[in-house]
Amino acid sequence: MSQAAINDAEGTGRPSFAPTRWPVGGGICVAFVLALLPDPAQALPPVPTTAWPTTGFVHRDGARYAEAGDAAREAVRRTQEAAAWYNLGLAHVTGGRHAEAIDAFGEAVRLNPDFVDAWHALGVAYTNAGRYAEAVVAYRRAVQLNPQAATAWYNLGIAYRNLARDAEAVDANREAVRLNPIYADAWHNLGFAYAQLARYPEAIDAYREVIRVAPDRAVAWYSLGANYTALNRYPDAVGPLRQAVRLNPQYVDAWYLLGLAYAGAGDRLAALECVRTLRPLDPARADALFSAVGPR
Repeated sequence: MSQAAINDAEGTGRPSFAPTRWPVGGGICVAFVLALLPDPAQALPPVPTTAWPTTGFVHRDGARYAEAGDAAREAVRRTQEAAAWYNLGLAHVTGGRHAEAIDAFGEAVRLNPDFVDAWHALGVAYTNAGRYAEAVVAYRRAVQLNPQAATAWYNLGIAYRNLARDAEAVDANREAVRLNPIYADAWHNLGFAYAQLARYPEAIDAYREVIRVAPDRAVAWYSLGANYTALNRYPDAVGPLRQAVRLNPQYVDAWYLLGLAYAGAGDRLAALECVRTLRPLDPARADALFSAVGPR
């Protein structure tokens, strides 16, 4: 597969891991495979799920966001309590006003330094604003106050991923799944972090846990196959990738990687069938796969 074909195939919108060399024997470049993995850094972190403690709760549940914000601002004006600032921050989050949310949650934790949900929500606001180092500080304070908060550990992992601190992302997501063994998103992000550290067997174990919890999640089957491919275990990669395209027949990346896995396993005819299936979905990727399989 040519360098030009590699570059063409990497137009996924995810961070690029530029291939440096192909493994001896014509295997698939590990860095190229990792470039196709769905990056959890693109995911939005969950907001704390506790109900608004006072005014604004009904409006928020009823999706009357502007009124909820007005009610929260009035509560702040009247009481200046931490809970009122927290409610106002939630209204700003709902409206996508990240800077205002940061200010409101910051005031909440200034008034009540032990307000765990406000620290967590402050981390979410920082994450949404792209201020990941500050998000880490807020999430770490949240898990210090409540070490049992699996969602806060998960969000901490997202912040670490955005900072390319993958070893710390592993630790955060491991704690999230220890606290909640059926937390599929945390298992998925744990698998991604392991893959970035070239710890592919552990990544495979993590993605298997995703599938155990959420067997219809096509991206988990795809990621499992990608990690088998990174180990040049092409026959093992075929099954998960076939399941990914069964669950999502429009899954361009999965069809592409399935073709590479078939080629790596020595089944050129099946690889060419993937080219044919891929062509109406993404002609450029089909051409790249055909170049990788190699015309004869």
